[in-house]
Amino acid sequence: MNDAGSYIKAVTEYADNVIALGKDIYGERHTPLFIDGLNVDTHEPPKWKKEGQEWILSNQASQQNLFRTLDGLSKLTKNPKY
Repeated sequence: MNDAGSYIKAVTEYADNVIALGKDIYGERHTPLFIDGLNVDTHEPPKWKKEGQEWILSNQASQQNLFRTLDGLSKLTKNPKY
């Protein structure tokens, strides 16, 4: 595999994992949003805790590079799932 192919394979694997494991399935209401991160070993999201409360963050403002990556990958692979 050439260098470009290995990069595309790595980015595709990353995107597939984000889509499969990074959706907001936490809390009472599941949304189509992505969470802000995943532990690569456990696939659990980071949890923010304060004063007995716990949050799993999903902030689209911090996910702009992710959206650009998914959009570019769709164009590059001609696969609209990204």
